[in-house]
Amino acid sequence: MKMVFRLILNNYFCIILHFIEVKKIVIVWNFSVLFNLIGV
Repeated sequence: MKMVFRLILNNYFCIILHFIEVKKIVIVWNFSVLFNLIGV
């Protein structure tokens, strides 16, 4: 039972980390678009 719980916890952390990475990429992409608009 403890092994199953640990597996679920690990998957949960992976999902959270992946979500944070995606958010970071989206934020960076939005900033680059903003800078391009200001540049033009």
